[in-house]
Amino acid sequence: MSKPAPTDTFHFAPISQLEPERIEQFAREVWPGEGDRKNVLESWWMTTSADVATAAVETATGRIAGLCVGVPSEWDIDRKTVSAASICNWYVSPEFMGRGVGKKLVRSFTERAPYMNAFSVSAAAIKNFLKLGWSGPFRSMLLLLPLPLLSGALWRPQPGLSVATFRTRGTTIPPALSAMLDQIDCERPSGTLRRRRRSSDWRRHLAYFPDRVFDIHIVCRDSHPIGYFALRRADRYAGRIYRLARLSYVSDMAINDLRPDAVRFMLGAIAAAPAVRSAGAVLLCTTDAQIAEEAVRSGWLSEKSPLIGSRLEEKAPLYMKGDGFKDGGLANRDLQLTFFDSDVDLNV
Repeated sequence: MSKPAPTDTFHFAPISQLEPERIEQFAREVWPGEGDRKNVLESWWMTTSADVATAAVETATGRIAGLCVGVPSEWDIDRKTVSAASICNWYVSPEFMGRGVGKKLVRSFTERAPYMNAFSVSAAAIKNFLKLGWSGPFRSMLLLLPLPLLSGALWRPQPGLSVATFRTRGTTIPPALSAMLDQIDCERPSGTLRRRRRSSDWRRHLAYFPDRVFDIHIVCRDSHPIGYFALRRADRYAGRIYRLARLSYVSDMAINDLRPDAVRFMLGAIAAAPAVRSAGAVLLCTTDAQIAEEAVRSGWLSEKSPLIGSRLEEKAPLYMKGDGFKDGGLANRDLQLTFFDSDVDLNV
């Protein structure tokens, strides 16, 4: 069995600082298939200017031994804002496996992000995260609304509840939307574990794909913002299968008022939104059981639905809790995750 390599055998460097030739060599070692290699080399974390991908480089040779991608974020825990990272890609070259490179890569993120999690993880990744002492895996809930044009036609406004729509492209957020996002984040309910969703957090997310268009809808009760949802279509950056299916995505959904009428109103507003009228279906991911239950009552398909239910259960992203998140008695029922909380929204 190989022994863990001494720390000074490798050093860490942002992938953006390494020459393309070294990156391509690493890609050939990890992904021999040309199609897979091409997909990885064109991934969002390879093209963004943000330093979200860290490489473990063998000091003696300069070869890339491993690569880890972590999406930075901030979370509110016990009314204290903490830095976190969602590990979403983690690779080690076959030649360097068994030498502790992968563990060192993940742990290199803890210096800047003491709270760690992973969302949408594979079976192989789960085994490795368990070796690091992480807890899980836990399953999210994937919900599908087919032919939203039909559901949207049945939706009716409710007294006291309203929705306002804003379109964003790049990091440009209208001032009114920015103020309402900040207000919703500031008034988030206690007892929930949710990523900060200020306008500054959204600007960072939008910067990964400057050309991508999002429709952000603010839901108000008596003119007071109580939540929002963000929609986007499968655009030219999405995989071919998603474009052919004409899928639209609820990239994010946050609501401070969880009374049933507010949740139902938001779900109905999703179906009636102009951005999804031509969609074949709308996809929503949540870890909030109350939202999932109201969605099913509103006609969304779930893992319990006939025919497609098993497929939704199979595709529902798994998540794991690492350093910070697994401690302190933070219950899974309090953890609110959506596509926004990892790079799922950036990959499809």
